Amino acid sequence: MFQSTNIASYQQIWKTMTDSYNKVMVKTDDEGLQRVQSSGGKYALLLESSLAEYYNNRKPCSTIEIKSSFSHKGFGIATQLRSVLTLKILFRTMSSSLHPSSPL
Repeated sequence: MFQSTNIASYQQIWKTMTDSYNKVMVKTDDEGLQRVQSSGGKYALLLESSLAEYYNNRKPCSTIEIKSSFSHKGFGIATQLRSVLTLKILFRTMSSSLHPSSPL
């Protein structure tokens, strides 16, 4: 996405990431989280939003999630054939009330 964008700020992010690959990239999310926590505000970790929210809500609560969507992707949910969950998920999706914290 950053590589093929026409958005100037995303192009700059891509250039920084590729020019400084060994300095800015991490092998694992945990390594990235540790860098965020020890950087004094000079390192940001890009994560999928639900993972960012998960890390942000874990103790010691020393990170902040910046709500910015780079892309909008849907997720599939697998249920057993003819499951009650299937109808509940379909109903919630159609009524726009499907939310991760909502009980089905």
